[in-house]
Amino acid sequence: MKKDASIRFWEKVNKNCKNGCWEWQAHLHKGYGQFGDSNRKIVYAHRYSYELEHGTISAGLELDHLCCNPRCVNPTHLEPVTRQENIRRIISKPRRFIDLAGQKFHRWLV
Repeated sequence: MKKDASIRFWEKVNKNCKNGCWEWQAHLHKGYGQFGDSNRKIVYAHRYSYELEHGTISAGLELDHLCCNPRCVNPTHLEPVTRQENIRRIISKPRRFIDLAGQKFHRWLV
């Protein structure tokens, strides 16, 4: 018998990070978690988590990681914003690119 998608999802999350992030522990694409939902569709893990908690993300919006951690799926660390606002925020904070196990992604400098 197949497990419910949300059960499979939460089995792949570490909620014990000191910074309050809930880090994705499974497949990454460019630093962001990916998950196969119940429709066999590959989705970004942070979007899946946000939609479980808050419902569908409005058209034209994307999620900003307020914690600056692309592996984080904690819905309280995610905010829907326009592409323009997300880019403005990216530019306003210094960042560096790191390669973790072959996955290039940005990490905010703190």
